[in-house]
Amino acid sequence: MISQQENEACELALALSWGYASLSEVIEWADTQIVSDRQPSIQLIDLSLSHNVPDALSQLNAIADSADFWVAATNFLNRFCSLDVLPPFSALILAEHLYHLAIRVDSPPHFTRFVSHWDSIDLALAGYSGRPEVQVATFLADIKSVAESVNTGPKA
Repeated sequence: MISQQENEACELALALSWGYASLSEVIEWADTQIVSDRQPSIQLIDLSLSHNVPDALSQLNAIADSADFWVAATNFLNRFCSLDVLPPFSALILAEHLYHLAIRVDSPPHFTRFVSHWDSIDLALAGYSGRPEVQVATFLADIKSVAESVNTGPKA
């Protein structure tokens, strides 16, 4: 059975590798896990002592070895649910990351909503179609919609 800790580690690894989490956030998470765990794993302890992002990613990936990647990727979306505005160039980068997830063969159906946002935002920024802030608002609405539908949907 996949633990919540494994899925959280996977989500943190994704966020850290894409620049949406800091090393200090990851270390704080590891410290919290250690305090609440009677027998913390060596990977958690090593993660807590990480001095750089590559070391932290290595330990997070070891902890997340059995995680459900798509649960973690969907949980990653929660980082953006409270945002009403996102700078267009930041949205473009995030849209590119989500596009690459959406086109994977094993991508769940709810991720297909992210296939077109990268192009839409990029074209708006280049002045070819629409206003960037409208494209970003649509993108954020899709992020919220996917995160909420999965978080409130039926549980298996």
